[in-house]
Amino acid sequence: MTSIGLDELNERAGAHSWGYVEPGEAAAELLEESLEDLIDDMKRRAELGLTVAAEAMCVGIVAGLYGARDTKSDGELGWSPDFPLEEAGHAVAELMHSCPPAEKEAARARLLGTVRSRAPAWVSTLKREADQAANR
Repeated sequence: MTSIGLDELNERAGAHSWGYVEPGEAAAELLEESLEDLIDDMKRRAELGLTVAAEAMCVGIVAGLYGARDTKSDGELGWSPDFPLEEAGHAVAELMHSCPPAEKEAARARLLGTVRSRAPAWVSTLKREADQAANR
């Protein structure tokens, strides 16, 4: 995730024919794109009923983002410091949306139990995301 080059950020940010793109916005877009395939695969597994595998992927995504949260960087994370928590919440919400209805509550409980040890500072935010998504 932190391997996106500054050249890519510089190409995306700034003045374009369609308008101006803030560096923070460009950084968030690049970082989202770097995780897009993982989140799509997680959702696919959940939709196929492979809930435990999807949960494991979600925990991995959250743990990786948690580890990157304090990265001192002049790159994308430096321009988008809120990205790790926001994207972790997005991953949790996508998992909950993709789980079969009969499995949502059990998946939510298992996920939050595991996240408690992997991303302790984010538990309340991720619980809120999971609760909102599970109720939709």
